Amino acid sequence: MQQVQKNILMDVSLEMYANQLNMSSSKLSKAFYIRGHWEDRLKAIEADISAMERVLAGTTAQASSQQVSATSAYPASSSRSLPPYKHNQPNYFTKGSDLELAIALLGTGGGTGDGAEDGEWQVSLRYRHANQDELYKAVEMTRRGEHFSAIIPGAYTHSLYPIVYFFVIEEPSGKSLMVPGFDENLSNQPYYILRERT
Repeated sequence: MQQVQKNILMDVSLEMYANQLNMSSSKLSKAFYIRGHWEDRLKAIEADISAMERVLAGTTAQASSQQVSATSAYPASSSRSLPPYKHNQPNYFTKGSDLELAIALLGTGGGTGDGAEDGEWQVSLRYRHANQDELYKAVEMTRRGEHFSAIIPGAYTHSLYPIVYFFVIEEPSGKSLMVPGFDENLSNQPYYILRERT
């Protein structure tokens, strides 16, 4: 079937396209100057497809293993050992002003320091602009009893982009979990998003 479709496409293209079709400017480097008909590249295209099929066949099992690993690293809400938590998401942020974010881990006791001295719960805030070109910034949150807080500086909120954030909870055992994290189907939005006040 694929061979039949390919032959049909070749016949149509021979009627529709010029034999010498310029694909780039002659003013550019010769390394990037391409001309001709796509049929001239057919053997190379088929070789590329075969190479990709071989790679795919060899990595299917590995990809399946990686998916299981990713699922266990960020378990669904129903399987977490995370204590009940409370986070009041702000309605918006003010451009150029500090933005304080807080979360409470209910029932985790009255620790007052960074939690490191007695294996207590620890929380870090991860945030970035809603710009896929950026990496998340990480900051350890200050603990006061059950409450953890951190500030995104005004210099960072002075932006055209909304702000995306989530929390990483570290259990006394050292295991880390995300909030809000993924649901059982791994299909939800695993972060919070804030937009500028208008």
